[in-house]
Amino acid sequence: YIFMKRKISIIILLMITLTLFTSCTGGSYTMTMGSLNGNSMHIEGKYNSFNGKYFSKVKLKDGDSVEYQTSINTDDGSMKLVLLDEKKSVLVNLESTGLIEITEDGNYYFTAIGDHHKGSFEVEWSIK
Repeated sequence: YIFMKRKISIIILLMITLTLFTSCTGGSYTMTMGSLNGNSMHIEGKYNSFNGKYFSKVKLKDGDSVEYQTSINTDDGSMKLVLLDEKKSVLVNLESTGLIEITEDGNYYFTAIGDHHKGSFEVEWSIK
């Protein structure tokens, strides 16, 4: 019984540690045959069908400059890459490459929005 309690405590501690050290990604989507990945510097996906939203949350400060680069490959459907502000309003449509000047502290969301998209996408960014 004591061994089982200790084992459960270790598992819970590991889960909390993993949660703290993984990037805040998520979304609401359906996907078939593929994968989505993200962290604090990029999001990417490759699949047969993606419908919905996938994001990576990034904390930015007033005065930060965010340089980004995107790529979308489409066999069917549509894909849009955007940066959302803290209110989840579109701040910038992310196309090809660009530089964004942040004017307000907060959480921002690099977001992929797919409408029955078949193909792949990638967004990479760096904060200066």
